[in-house]
Amino acid sequence: MLAHLQLPSHLSVSIDQATSIQDLVAGCGTKWTCEQLVIHYATKALDLDERLNLISELFVDEALLRAQQLDKHMKETASPLGPLHGLVIVLSDEAHICGHDTTLGCVCGSFQPIQQDAFLVKQLKDLGAIPILKTSVPWHLLFGDTSSPLYGTALHRERPVLSLGGRCGSLGQMVAGSVLCGFGTDTIGGLRGPSNHANLYCLKPTLNRLSFLTLQSTWDTLESVPGPMTRSLQDLTHLFRVMVSCERKDPTIVPLPFDNLKYESSLQKTMTIGYVLDDDIMRASPACKRAVMRCVRALTEQGHTLVPVKIPDSQGAMILLSKLYSPSKVSKQCMNPKLKEMTTSLSPLMPMLIFMKLPKLTWNLVASLVSRILDDPLIAQLAYSFGGQSLFGYKPKTEDSLIECTGDRKQYCRLFSQTWESLGLDCMITPVHACPPAPVCSSSLIWPGSLYSSLFSLVDHPVGVIPNVTQVERNDFITNVIHYAHNQRFQWRHQVRGKHFKFLGVMGLEELNHAIHDRSILGVPVGVQVVGKRFQEEELLATMRIIQESIE
Repeated sequence: MLAHLQLPSHLSVSIDQATSIQDLVAGCGTKWTCEQLVIHYATKALDLDERLNLISELFVDEALLRAQQLDKHMKETASPLGPLHGLVIVLSDEAHICGHDTTLGCVCGSFQPIQQDAFLVKQLKDLGAIPILKTSVPWHLLFGDTSSPLYGTALHRERPVLSLGGRCGSLGQMVAGSVLCGFGTDTIGGLRGPSNHANLYCLKPTLNRLSFLTLQSTWDTLESVPGPMTRSLQDLTHLFRVMVSCERKDPTIVPLPFDNLKYESSLQKTMTIGYVLDDDIMRASPACKRAVMRCVRALTEQGHTLVPVKIPDSQGAMILLSKLYSPSKVSKQCMNPKLKEMTTSLSPLMPMLIFMKLPKLTWNLVASLVSRILDDPLIAQLAYSFGGQSLFGYKPKTEDSLIECTGDRKQYCRLFSQTWESLGLDCMITPVHACPPAPVCSSSLIWPGSLYSSLFSLVDHPVGVIPNVTQVERNDFITNVIHYAHNQRFQWRHQVRGKHFKFLGVMGLEELNHAIHDRSILGVPVGVQVVGKRFQEEELLATMRIIQESIE
């Protein structure tokens, strides 16, 4: 496609040396043209896709036309179109691009081109950015591994055995290996997990700080929030500042331009920062605990107040999240008789599809047996919350049950807010996941550790990821998983019984031990999450900068 549009090697090197968005934009019209930027980054993206299978939709021709228009504007006016003039970006598949499909990894979404750009895409174009492609996502955005019957499986650029971390896994690998930034969405950690796995920075803002209007989603009761993913914290801050300060064409966006005064004052402020090492479901693994504690020690030395935080009713939060997982589009797909024709291509996903179609009576029996045998009330409650409303067949959840879940969510948000305010917190530091980036085959066993991410989507707090705080080491192997999971010194397993045995946590940590033992994750970078107050992204970004500088 681009074979006839080769750039001189010295120009490619020069572009790669522009390691920040501001440097890249500043060079447009003097060091390089927008068209040359598109050729350079599209070539890198195609080379990466050939190895890793990341792209869902490619629109280089439109990007080249757009670049030529920007170059013409620069030549005629001697000024850039906007603060992102010439910035080449990639988007996750949920973003509508006029003339291209938004499939969500489903065959049924193919050959149905969208008629107009999403508001977020329009905003980026108005600022001068140039989208060149969309990256693949899991089937219906449901899985932590970026695999679908339509596009196949995407791979990690450095360690093919590793999971990509979530729905935006392909986006993360593309940003890490080609362009400087990308935009994806986050419902229960779909942006933060991939950032951690790809060694990138990201920001999940508060709902309605950035436009989600006309972005595709699967979920009915959990909102997807768009956010940027970048290679540096400087770029993350600059990109968010530009996005929220420009003209708003989406009426759903809260009119809050970036507050530079608050950002600068937060950098000088002595803060009260909470930290979490155990969510009472799956205790943070040694590597993830070490990452959090490294930040805690560095901040304490700078005079900040660090407070251990206990997540309020974390088991209730996980049960509530399981009830809210009720995507109507997936329910229709599960009942589609044509699904049988896709069995071979959907083979890795079939267990999930089977579980989703089980009647309520089956789940009730499973819950009763699990509760008696494992003495784990959490698993029993999760089993009760799965399935549909019919005892003897599958029937999607009713509107009344979903309305009840929404009310429970508001009540939990109040409980969480009370805990936050009672401690006087400015921000909070937590693991991104209870386990470090793990192999693809481990994803189904370590999922209980995802509450560290999904909790803050439930309560709608902004969250940023700081990558590579520490790395997985050989001595992160846990010699007694049961003792570690319960954070107590039990001599025998029967002493745990009767005290709510944490089966999910034990299962996940055992799988992590296996990954360390076979050396598949040794040396893998591990990051942390920084959580802020709602609509206080400026303070959050300032805290991330303080943490970043304190641990360097």
